[in-house]
Amino acid sequence: MTSLPQELIEAIVDHLHDDTLTLKACASVSRIWTHRCRIHLLHSGVVFNFPDATVSPSESETKIKDGVTAFQHLLSTQPSMAEHVRSLEVRNLVWRLSEEWTHLLVEVMKHLRHVEHLTFRRVRWYFLTDAVKQEFGVILRLPTLISLSFDEFITWHPSTFPDLLILPPNLKDLQISEYRCIDHTNEATLPTSNHKRLHPLDSLSICMGAGVQATLLPQLLFGGQNPSYDAGAIRRLRLSETCREESVRFVWEAARPTLEEYEIVAGNGGNNEALRSTTSLRMLPRLKRLIVPHTYLEWLTDLEFVSHHDDPHPLEELHIMSMNLGSASMEDLAKLDDVMENRALGALRLVEVHVSDNAWTASSRNALLCELARLQSRGGEFRITKERPGY
Repeated sequence: MTSLPQELIEAIVDHLHDDTLTLKACASVSRIWTHRCRIHLLHSGVVFNFPDATVSPSESETKIKDGVTAFQHLLSTQPSMAEHVRSLEVRNLVWRLSEEWTHLLVEVMKHLRHVEHLTFRRVRWYFLTDAVKQEFGVILRLPTLISLSFDEFITWHPSTFPDLLILPPNLKDLQISEYRCIDHTNEATLPTSNHKRLHPLDSLSICMGAGVQATLLPQLLFGGQNPSYDAGAIRRLRLSETCREESVRFVWEAARPTLEEYEIVAGNGGNNEALRSTTSLRMLPRLKRLIVPHTYLEWLTDLEFVSHHDDPHPLEELHIMSMNLGSASMEDLAKLDDVMENRALGALRLVEVHVSDNAWTASSRNALLCELARLQSRGGEFRITKERPGY
């Protein structure tokens, strides 16, 4: 069988960069395909998805362990491959690891020294051994690390999480979806950090609950005389309605002069009034992209939202999330005419309405299209999008 030229093989594999399944299939074609495919697969990220310790050993657990073992062998025999691992995600680490799992995890992480994106998803930090914590500490201190994400991250002591957050020297993107500590006795007295970041954040997402921990953490990281982070250069900010007003005050006040993208995520029991005032364009002089729940429509149609005068504002995109297509929402949407007539919004080129999955029917979509007909005559682009799952 005549083999393809190496240049053609590399071009084919490069074209398949985002197609993980096809890359895995190509990697098994022959040895000359394997190396290039592995590089692309590693670029896509490494995910440690730990098995449930409460369930008896199964075929899937064996498969996971075999995969990690094979990966550890690859990094040991071909250390240069570790340079291509730029993304690491740890999932479902909610039980104490066996000695075998601990050894595998430590040996793999010893090779990962070029990680740029680190994600903890459903992790109980206090169950990790000192050896595993030490290796994570090394990765958190890497100068290459620019993005850090926490989702359902649980510690025992309230000081642990802030101590971890000040480790990355060049962090640009921080996402905190859910965090809590087990020891509630000291949660109201989080330690004061003496660390001053040299590299300010570029992007921040805080979608936590309304508990005491959620309130104190932003104050610790961004408030006081010695904040851990400088929020003065944040360009992208994402907040949940469930956040207490006082918990985001430090962040918003510091970031609003530089914000270019601002998103508010709907949450059950959220205080809409507390965050609505933060969407006033008069307070966000550089904002180009605004993403808000459909419940903000009435607020957006208030001309106070834009300006007291006709000075132009750079807002280019307006995204309305979780539209339910009810009569009240449709009436509010019709009021967008008033917003479009405001001369201060001359830069607005895109209005996108994201419709809730349970409201997505042919009749409701047609009704929305009719309602937007007048808006389309204003110029620019208007879209109707089925909302992504899990928003």
